[in-house]
Amino acid sequence: MDKRISKIIDGLYQSGFPTEYPEPIQAVLCLNPPDELAYARRNGWADPFISGLSGFAWLPVKDDTFHSPGLDWLDQATRIIENWRKLGWAVLTHCAAGISRSSLVNCAFLMRCYGMDPNQALATVKAGRPQANPNMGFLNLLNSYHILLRDIQRMAA
Repeated sequence: MDKRISKIIDGLYQSGFPTEYPEPIQAVLCLNPPDELAYARRNGWADPFISGLSGFAWLPVKDDTFHSPGLDWLDQATRIIENWRKLGWAVLTHCAAGISRSSLVNCAFLMRCYGMDPNQALATVKAGRPQANPNMGFLNLLNSYHILLRDIQRMAA
């Protein structure tokens, strides 16, 4: 496997721009905005449309501390991963460097599907990818997502 791709947990991977989609990757969630994709295509990024993947989703977001995506965007990202995992697919979440945006999404997925709090989720992501470091705005968003998930769970009980 490409050494730039990190295993977070079974079936969940994280990276910056991959140059290939090796086994066992079956689905990719790309978080890069169009300007980054154009750069990546010129510099050897593996094109997901000719790579034989079973699933691909594009949810562009900037790595911007002051303009984080909303809770709806984050929930959509986690639902995509959750649905792919229910199909048994191994999922790669990637951004440009595999440090901030992909860490945000993978932490949120762990919170949603494994009941982790933000600190537990980040520790799990960092265990698989030590350079993981969501920006401060993303950390605040994870805390808000945690409150939302907790409130939903309380209402369902």
